[in-house]
Amino acid sequence: MQNRLCPLCEEKNPENIKFFWDSYQKLFKCKKCNFIFRARFKDFYEIPDYSAYEEPTGTQLQGYLNSFSKKKNYYNYIIEKILEIKKTKDLKILEIGSSEGTFLKLLKNRGMNYLIGVEPQKHLVELAKKLNNLYDIELISDYYSANLFKQRNFDVIFHYHVIEHVEYPRDFFYDNYKHLKDGGIMIFQLPTAFTHSFILDYLLKNSKKSRMILPEHFNYFNIKSLNYILKEIGFKILLMETSNHFYKRQKYKIFWNYFIDPIFNFLKFGDLLVFVRK
Repeated sequence: MQNRLCPLCEEKNPENIKFFWDSYQKLFKCKKCNFIFRARFKDFYEIPDYSAYEEPTGTQLQGYLNSFSKKKNYYNYIIEKILEIKKTKDLKILEIGSSEGTFLKLLKNRGMNYLIGVEPQKHLVELAKKLNNLYDIELISDYYSANLFKQRNFDVIFHYHVIEHVEYPRDFFYDNYKHLKDGGIMIFQLPTAFTHSFILDYLLKNSKKSRMILPEHFNYFNIKSLNYILKEIGFKILLMETSNHFYKRQKYKIFWNYFIDPIFNFLKFGDLLVFVRK
């Protein structure tokens, strides 16, 4: 315990966050950068091997099949922001954790042709090709790493709910930075320690209804820890806003966008959508 270091800023002796299910999910919070992370004992927790996951069936498969209609408004919003920033469709775009290929399909529909997806689950790579007709796009069935793209410089790197599954996010962000062109942008969404379900999990201490404190989540950022690591690496933050309403609350879009969401954006409460520039 005395030698434990924050994996983000390397500060010594982070404090243990006490949950009701602490023996199952040990979480620590850095006193310097506020980063929250899981205990990294490989003999205590099984490291998920996403490449070995079985082919999705039933409810899980249906979730992937419904992904396009569920996420298209949100992803189109991101694409509009990309075009607003970059002023061109002639872009080299990498998606990390491309899943069933919804984002890549929307980019392709908008006339962007230099697209690459990286996805460790082989079954999802095949599903993306069949479901979204992505046979002409390079889809790599592997984990993203620094050595995966030695010679390629991307204009845009995008990942959706990936960073919380990464054991060493500092290295991951550094690799993103290296793979971007000068002036390139990284876009990502993540759950944070200010997500409403995380706070409820903490306050209620109810492991049976936990939605965010998951074994496959290695870390939980907040505004302070995000600002720390992004600026340390050299990124300039362009946008940081809550993102829940884009696809979860279409039925109450006007009420949410004009009344509730401005408050959430001010407080940075909920899942965050982040745009940064190299």
